[in-house]
Amino acid sequence: MSAAAAFAVISGVRPLSCAVRVEAARTVLAGALLEARREAYRSASSVLVEAREGDGEVVVNPPGSARRLGDGVVLTRAPADQNVRFGASGFADNATLTISCDDSNASVVVNQRGVIR
Repeated sequence: MSAAAAFAVISGVRPLSCAVRVEAARTVLAGALLEARREAYRSASSVLVEAREGDGEVVVNPPGSARRLGDGVVLTRAPADQNVRFGASGFADNATLTISCDDSNASVVVNQRGVIR
């Protein structure tokens, strides 16, 4: 009976752990997008966030800084060209980025005005 109880507890820990990791990764992803938006304004040029489906990180270019999403968290939805572009004028590509870990997932949306939600 103890083994069955232990298995039940352990099998419930993984989904909870992934839910916590996905929420932390969502914060990292939103931070990378905000960094790109600020850099585009600061430099008065376009800045890209490279977001490739299946990857566990995003890269802000320039300056080329990589942001890891965390153990077991990967991008499962990204724009077709795998980039989100922020322009110097404040405008951005419309994009929805989805991250997942097992059955837990979250999305970050960027609209054309550069608003990140």
